[in-house]
Amino acid sequence: MSAKQTGSNGAPGARANGKVVSPALARSVALHLEGKRKEALRELNTAIENGDETAEILAAKGHVQFELEQYEDAIKTYEKLLAIVSRHPTANFNLGICYEKLGRWQEASDAFIKALETDPQRVEANLGLGICLLHQEKPESAIEYFDKVLERQSSHETAMFGKAVDLDNHRRTVVSCFRRAKSRLLRAAAHQQGARQQSTEQEKLITHKS
Repeated sequence: MSAKQTGSNGAPGARANGKVVSPALARSVALHLEGKRKEALRELNTAIENGDETAEILAAKGHVQFELEQYEDAIKTYEKLLAIVSRHPTANFNLGICYEKLGRWQEASDAFIKALETDPQRVEANLGLGICLLHQEKPESAIEYFDKVLERQSSHETAMFGKAVDLDNHRRTVVSCFRRAKSRLLRAAAHQQGARQQSTEQEKLITHKS
């Protein structure tokens, strides 16, 4: 085994879980942990320019671009990642979040659907798809996905709220409330693999007109 593979004796590589880690990725992670996101992104771009365009590098780049609110750029990065790994475990979900941030509801829906093809039980993807369908004025379809969330988390407040919505009578209130709900609940989950969303604030329920 070569020194580069083991990462020993001053070699540029390091190992994590038996796999060689790109030195550029390691440096980027270190910068990110220091809160230097732009510098971390620069490190990743340099690696790609030098031919190190791996799935790991692209996933990290998309993550940092999202955090920097560079949603259009993150979309392009995740599309490149999916061209390499078509069933990447998180790329489609993260792509959906980026589209959602831009208000591109149909494209976000398509991405969440693909994410669910990889992991049908992912709560965040079902929730995201339900929200997108509400914005597309498809409440009956949205309820189907909110129900799936509630099957796994029976007290999930946003899913309960979405299911209770009457778009015909409460359209303006729905848009306002869901903007707040998405900001709190989806942003935190966007780049955490397998993480469960935890809501710390209560959502206001809409009272139907009698």
